[in-house]
Amino acid sequence: MYLEIKIPVTRAIKQFLIFKYGEVFKVNKTDWLGIIITSILNKKRSYSYYKPESSKYLVTDDYYTISLSQSAFDKEGILIEDEHLRLISRALEKLFREHLFEQAILCKKLYQLKYKDTIINILEFYGIQDTDGYYDAIHRDFMRKKKNIIEKMNKKHSKIAHGNGY
Repeated sequence: MYLEIKIPVTRAIKQFLIFKYGEVFKVNKTDWLGIIITSILNKKRSYSYYKPESSKYLVTDDYYTISLSQSAFDKEGILIEDEHLRLISRALEKLFREHLFEQAILCKKLYQLKYKDTIINILEFYGIQDTDGYYDAIHRDFMRKKKNIIEKMNKKHSKIAHGNGY
């Protein structure tokens, strides 16, 4: 028997997770997502301290389903607080965007591809549709953050090139 946890996500993140893990993610301790989920599950004894608060989920109709076996559920815990679901959702969005933006910068640097073309190609690769002007919105977000991302990447690259990094 499996128990399900629904994480509120944007449509794009849901599509990305489905592409990467399938319709339902079965929790394990070998994938980064499984490690995050199992680390925030609260033990049964913590329930007496749990005070539910009004849900402040993202304004979304989309959820990504995490599946946990009954034995793992009994062992790891029984509840995830709303705040933890929100944090997971924000972390997934941030991780996805960072990956997308870094790839756009690398493709520009290595292959002289336009930022927007790379972003759209990656979104299409993951099956993310341009609903409600999503492509333009994510490109505008990239343009706002591009300078800082390039500076961070150059700093890390400089450390590696000079033997001060990894």
